[in-house]
Amino acid sequence: MKVLITGANGFVGRAIVSEVSRNNFQVFQLVNINSYSKNLENGTNIYKADISDYENLTAVVEESRIDVCIHAAGLTHQFGKQNKEDFWKVNVRGTENAAKLAVSLKAAHFILISSVAVYGNQPIKSDESSEGRKEITEEAECNPQNFYARSKYESEKNAVRICEANGIALTILRLATVIGEDDKGNVARLINAIDKNRFVWIGNGENLKSLIFKDDVAKACLKVFGKTNGTEVFNVTGEAVSMKTVVGEIADRLGKNIPRLAISSRLLKRIFLLNSKTFKIKKLENFAATVDKWLSDDVFSGEKFKQGYGFQAETTISEAIKRQVEKFKKLK
Repeated sequence: MKVLITGANGFVGRAIVSEVSRNNFQVFQLVNINSYSKNLENGTNIYKADISDYENLTAVVEESRIDVCIHAAGLTHQFGKQNKEDFWKVNVRGTENAAKLAVSLKAAHFILISSVAVYGNQPIKSDESSEGRKEITEEAECNPQNFYARSKYESEKNAVRICEANGIALTILRLATVIGEDDKGNVARLINAIDKNRFVWIGNGENLKSLIFKDDVAKACLKVFGKTNGTEVFNVTGEAVSMKTVVGEIADRLGKNIPRLAISSRLLKRIFLLNSKTFKIKKLENFAATVDKWLSDDVFSGEKFKQGYGFQAETTISEAIKRQVEKFKKLK
């Protein structure tokens, strides 16, 4: 089986390439035109192109046919100022181009790597887990809140439109927060803050977050290989753990002590409310959004994927954090 993987040199993409290669599929890697070969899993079947330029894609991908296209290329969360045009160029137009490329290469199956960010943080339909907590299911209405989330939702729409019009089976995998070695997201920032003794508690840390290890994401892709028709959407998640657990695991691995004192979340919310009504300081508004995200419960149900394809994350969050922290320590 021939498998084309876009974003093959990315954080998630590299894990997918490794897993697919280990299972003896023929892998073709599509990477950013400015990528360095040393960052790639191996040096074979590599195409360098601009995902936002369809003509550029068709010029470099020389294969006449593939079986599966896994579209993992995309622009992820940006810290600080966000540029809508960049997200639309890479995520929305890039997905449209990747789907069109899959059509031209006669692919039977298109797997889109998306995000649970498409659900947003507004009140949405959810179900109770066996433990009684609320979990967001695939039936929840999507209500994306920022440029990144909106671009991922629009990219899903593009994939559905093109794949259904051309009879290509489509699987959309909405990933919970992905962690592991080489992660540059929120967990990486948290590790850095704790290591530099800059971490301060906000709230009590009892809120829950769904996380998943990068290698389990790769295994999730393989679970759906062989799908032949229709469109399916799945949350891909591991266990939900409290922020207190995440911080504790990181601190233990780094040999750090976490301050017991915490900033009152109620006090902060009053300050943010005052700012929103009176001062309207942009930096404080951005900090308010960060704090709101930190304090929220983000728990997603993976039951549909488990029931449909038997997927269940194999790596505990404790082990995933251990691996990420150990890599951080080696690179210090």
